[in-house]
This record gives sequence, C-alpha cells and structure tokens, in this order.
Amino acid sequence: MANNNDTNVLLDSLLRVASDQWNVNIDDINELMSKVSFHESKNVVDAIQGGDVKKKGRGLYQYETGSGQGANTAINRLKSLLGYTPSFIEGLKDINYDISGLNKNEQSILFLADKLKNPAKASNLGLIKGKGDLSDDEIANFWVDYHWAGHEGDMKKRNLQKNKFILDLNEGYRKNLLNK
Repeated sequence: MANNNDTNVLLDSLLRVASDQWNVNIDDINELMSKVSFHESKNVVDAIQGGDVKKKGRGLYQYETGSGQGANTAINRLKSLLGYTPSFIEGLKDINYDISGLNKNEQSILFLADKLKNPAKASNLGLIKGKGDLSDDEIANFWVDYHWAGHEGDMKKRNLQKNKFILDLNEGYRKNLLNK
C-alpha cells in the first residue's frame, strides 16, 4: 500500500488537473464524487454489489471486477496518465482487479484518472462549466451518462436510473448529512 501522504498528494494533484481541464472548481468535483459514491455504495469503501459474481461492482464507485471491466480500465488509465504504476495498484490484477481493499483516496484517484483519460467522457464534465453549486440534476446527468454503464442508449432506462439517483440523494444523502 502507498503511504497516505503520497496518495493525499496524488489526489490533490489530480483534483487540480481536473479542475483546470474541466473548468470546474475542486469543491464541486469533491461534491460530485461524494454524491456518486453515496449513490453507488453509501460511501462504504469495501462495498460489494450483488448480482453477477464475475462482474460485481466493488468499492465506493462500484467499479466492476475482471479483466477488461471498469476497475481494470480505471487502473490502466491511471498508469497511462501518470506514466508509472503507483504502489497502491500493484497486485490488483492478482485479485481480479477488486479495488474494494483500497482506501477512499486511492479509489477517488482511480475515479478521477478514469474520467481524465477517457476523452469521450472527461470533456463532458464541461457540461457543468465550472459555475459552482452543481445541481443534483447536473450530477445525476453526469453519473448516468459518464459513470454508470447500464443504459446503452436506452433513454427510458437512462431516465429511470437518473431519477433513482436523484431520489437517492433526496432521501438518503441529505438525511445522512443532517444526522452527522
């Protein structure tokens, strides 16, 4: 595992790069990540999704395990972005790319690298255009179009999932904040 200070520095660096590249302030990026991870896993770093045993989503952002799946892709994008392999991702291939053993910062690093290195998706964070105070609708659109991999162009399915995301924020995320 990487030194916590190393991952803090790397996360801060990626947040600055994302902020500059996407013209979105860092607080908004953190809010987006917080809401996506709440919806995906209720902010449980070692969460494991039910369903297909071979392709279960894992961790805060529910990246699917297995070669060629979401976690493997995010790991490859991080290595490509950095030009080296950070110590915290070494050995993940040996455990089927299960990132649920990584800490919050490490998983957030993978999330950011995944979005930064995906030209079709990363540039679409520009939809938010750095105006601050992201609406749940904008975050839900980002999640359903650029993180969730389930609608495959089916607009009815897309809108149903988007509405579930917003409902989850309204019923769970805010209640969770009030209880702290």
